[in-house]
This record gives sequence, structure tokens and C-alpha cells, in this order.
Amino acid sequence: MNFSGIFFTNKGEFFNRGLQVLPETIVNLKTRYFMKIDAQTLTRIIEQIKISVSRKLSSICQEEIKFERVCKDFENDLVGIVSFIGDVSFILLIMLTDSQVRKISTKFVGVEMDSQSDEIGDLISEVANIVFGDIDMDLKSINLKTERSLPTILKGK
Repeated sequence: MNFSGIFFTNKGEFFNRGLQVLPETIVNLKTRYFMKIDAQTLTRIIEQIKISVSRKLSSICQEEIKFERVCKDFENDLVGIVSFIGDVSFILLIMLTDSQVRKISTKFVGVEMDSQSDEIGDLISEVANIVFGDIDMDLKSINLKTERSLPTILKGK
């Protein structure tokens, strides 16, 4: 699984924290903060998101998730989007290829689906809701309060 991050602070500073999670799924994080945030807080947010993503995707895929730097472009077939608003405001995207969709659907519901399946939007919406719900709760553990939107799903090439 792949996890990559791009962060924008309210001062226009740019951080690129690319991380790769093995084996398959890409989660792309684009963040814009509306509060002044220091490097230590940003690091705590990143670490908490990594913990949340790893824990939930490991459970869903029934295999260990490991992080490392992303070094290649990613072309996705399906994207789940959730926005967070509160002490920090940002948007998280979970981006999946067709092969990743097949793997997750097989592990999660016991039926192989591809990105063109009629039910795939519901499945990815549920996966996004589970993963992002954990992030919301875990941010509260580092004293950051957020509210999140319902997932939006985009399909296409």
C-alpha cells in the first residue's frame, strides 16, 4: 500500500512527505492548515495519520502495512475523498487502482469487484469512512478536534 503526503501551511510553506505503504493501496494526502502550526505539531499529525491508516488498512487487507518513500507516479482508477474541518482543516484522498480494488473487495466483503462494478462506490466509501474515522479519533488523542464529511467517490481514468 502506498501513502504519500503533500502539506501546505497557512504561511505558504511547502512540505512533501512522500511515504509508501506496502503492499498496494495509494492514499494521497493534501493538507491546508488554517491555524499556525509548528513542525513538531505537523510531525505529530503525520505520525498519527500513518498509525491510523496502517492499523485500518492492515485490518481490512489482513496483512501488515509498511511505510517507505514513494518514488513513482501513480495512476488511479478510483478515489475516495473526505474533508476534515476544525483545529486543522485538510482533505484526504484514498486512491486505488483496479487491482487494489479487487484485492480490497475480496478481503473486505469476500467478493472480487473491479473499479467498474456498480457496488464499488459503496465499498470504497465504506473503506474510506472506516480509515478516515480512525484518523479523526486519533487526532483527538493529540488534542486536535476535527469534524469530517461523508466520503465522495470519483471513478475514471
